[in-house]
Amino acid sequence: MVTPISALHASPAKSSFSKAGLNAATVPLTEIEIAAAVERAAAREGAAIAIEIPAGLTVRANELFLVRALANLLRNAVRYAGKDGPIVVSAERREGAVEIRVADSGPGLPESELERIFTPFYRPEVSRTRETGGTGLGLAIVRT
Repeated sequence: MVTPISALHASPAKSSFSKAGLNAATVPLTEIEIAAAVERAAAREGAAIAIEIPAGLTVRANELFLVRALANLLRNAVRYAGKDGPIVVSAERREGAVEIRVADSGPGLPESELERIFTPFYRPEVSRTRETGGTGLGLAIVRT
């Protein structure tokens, strides 16, 4: 049996995976040490990375979602630059928020592509190879 998409959107039980269902009131948030979350994400991806994060720097987030987002970013760094040099994750507190950066020596993207890479299923032509795989969803998920 095939369920129409309209029925999925109308059913509260099945809509729990929508972005609309994710907010601070419904997702448990805790103080998480960022360096530890990066280490867990790196272990999950099997990535060798350098972590340049001040000890004790924390963020209020959902640990599972944060580690998944970091793992997606690290997976991209490993795919596109893993053999070309170090992958470095850094973080700092800026204007009441925490900025986390993943830097690598990969080919990068033209500035005109930077916003588009967060669009679901979008993949720049330069990244389409058998070795890199992927569907173009990772960065869209990270941004949410």
